[in-house]
Amino acid sequence: MFKPFITALIYRILSFLQTNETFFTQSAEERIKSMETLKLPPIFKTYLGKISEKEFLRDLTLSINYSNEGKLQETNQNPFFLSLIDFFTKNFSMRMDIMNESYSFSDQKRQEIALKIMPGEGELAESLRHLLLHYSYQELANEIIKICTTVANAPLILIQSPREIDLSLKKEIRTKLLTEEPLAFLSFQINRKLIGGVRVFKGGKVVDHSWLSRVLRFKSLTSV
Repeated sequence: MFKPFITALIYRILSFLQTNETFFTQSAEERIKSMETLKLPPIFKTYLGKISEKEFLRDLTLSINYSNEGKLQETNQNPFFLSLIDFFTKNFSMRMDIMNESYSFSDQKRQEIALKIMPGEGELAESLRHLLLHYSYQELANEIIKICTTVANAPLILIQSPREIDLSLKKEIRTKLLTEEPLAFLSFQINRKLIGGVRVFKGGKVVDHSWLSRVLRFKSLTSV
């Protein structure tokens, strides 16, 4: 599923390193400056700014194994895969929410939305748009959850509500809960049996987040 994205990511990093042969011998400040024009999600620039050449070669092997065979052995707390989780659970997951709301739109309209929320040229941007357009929310979520669990032992956080939560509120909830579990994947689910408020499950167990219910009720009143 993520092979095109991982491949494009590795290719861009390797192309950059090929033209910056002294990168791993540079100071932290020099590395930051040399990456100014490198078009990568910020979390991967942070990763490159801290990693050693030996560690990078190790991570390169692990990422290729995962890309080709889906293997996540020896990735527990691995810096590259932790960066991958950070990207998927924050940057990418919000775009998944947007695309999920457009599942009934025409293919052309969905392509327009994907281009708007994931702009850019080249294989890296195209690979991310491909994921949004050709896989369901649940398919993407399942693979991200597997990575989160294996690499960081991070729980799935499931938020159930009696009605669809609007995108701005999803972003607010995601930002708040990720301060508590920064490497967890948040999934939103409608449960019409709930009379009001929300239920939050963390690792399969119900946890108290009564502030979410209060926020939802407030939003409902102010939108009338």
